[in-house]
Amino acid sequence: KIIFKIEESDTGDETMNQLLKVIQDRLKVSGMSGIQIGVQEKNEFFVVIPEFESSERLSNLVIGSGNMDFKKVKNPSDWSIDKISEFYLDPEKWESTGVGLSDMQGFKYFISPNGSAGLQLAFTPEGRKRFYEVASENIGLPIGVFVNDSQYPILMPVISEDILTNTNFDPSVTGTFSEQAVNDINLQLKNPLPVRVS
Repeated sequence: KIIFKIEESDTGDETMNQLLKVIQDRLKVSGMSGIQIGVQEKNEFFVVIPEFESSERLSNLVIGSGNMDFKKVKNPSDWSIDKISEFYLDPEKWESTGVGLSDMQGFKYFISPNGSAGLQLAFTPEGRKRFYEVASENIGLPIGVFVNDSQYPILMPVISEDILTNTNFDPSVTGTFSEQAVNDINLQLKNPLPVRVS
């Protein structure tokens, strides 16, 4: 049994019911089974999880806000590739580009011809246009993709001029992604929480 707390001090019944429905929908689509959800007390709810399911995965699915923000480097003159870890770990080095959840359809997982995992950023038509405008202004700099209000980006590709050769297609990156992790993020983005949970 895991107890979660709603971060807003005064949550009415309607908001609580809406929150529990979003969480039930997330967990149902995730394939997790044997889950029980209920109200613990004011501003708290519980999830009972069977032993065969991952409590870490469940917690991530429940807590993730479903928000997304594409951020650019606040001071481009500070950036160099040898500082990549420093930029990854310091949220103060980033500022929002204005490209966010409403511009995205989600992430698409794929295996590239060389066998590595890939991730395509599936934008809406308007979102794709906005993304490439941001990319064109940040050649040689990283763009951070932040999800679920995390301080750390899940992606931090350095933008090269090559990305602008065909702006009619969604960009993609390769890396160490698992299909399940990508699917779980998509679940959160498609079912955002009405309030913050911890």
